[in-house]
Amino acid sequence: MSEKSESLYELVPHKGDSPLRVELNKGVARLQSAQNTQFRPHVCLNGEDGIKVIQRIVADPEKANTAYWLNDCFIVSGDDVWLNTRLSIFLDSIGSSNHVLLSPQQTGYIVGNLREESKRIVVEKVKTWFIGKVLPGVQKGLDTIKEQFEKGDPLIASDHRNRIFDIHGGCSMEDIPYTETVVAGEELFWSVVHGNSLYSYGCDGYNNADEVITGRRNEQRAAVGEFLGAFRAIRR
Repeated sequence: MSEKSESLYELVPHKGDSPLRVELNKGVARLQSAQNTQFRPHVCLNGEDGIKVIQRIVADPEKANTAYWLNDCFIVSGDDVWLNTRLSIFLDSIGSSNHVLLSPQQTGYIVGNLREESKRIVVEKVKTWFIGKVLPGVQKGLDTIKEQFEKGDPLIASDHRNRIFDIHGGCSMEDIPYTETVVAGEELFWSVVHGNSLYSYGCDGYNNADEVITGRRNEQRAAVGEFLGAFRAIRR
């Protein structure tokens, strides 16, 4: 794939002064005062590192050195397909610890509140990215499935090559039950988030999911702390 095609996802780079960067940063800051559940901030949507990134942008939207990339979150249901464009934000440099991936709803809120000229710039960029990179990538993926039906083994045990069934090969962590992250995430959403919000009126399912995830992380940190404490005691 050409360098031009690879860069289609880049909405605002780190280098250079960009009025659009400042506008987007101010949009991120406005998420805190948005109505409904645009941003609360949910650990399950943004991650703990992501929340820190957002807080730093909020502290100084004018000077926060952010880069904005475009990201998709496809949902396919029969012949209904949603692109669900998301803003991926990196602060100061490209890396996982200074990154936040906004939800499609948060992204729509930010873009929808830009100046008209900036809205047109962003929408045109999304269109170019979709036609030049996303659409060809999806078509290539569908062709790979078709080729497996026609020339490959539909039942091959492989983590990567089996695109028809969820049959896995030699996972490196053999003792850990394996499934795709999107499947596990969907299970969490429907059982913890959606069900609690839909059927228990006045209950915030996202908050419940936050508590589940944060509680589990705290348990893991405590276990690691106990192990390190015991290890240090042995070394003494």
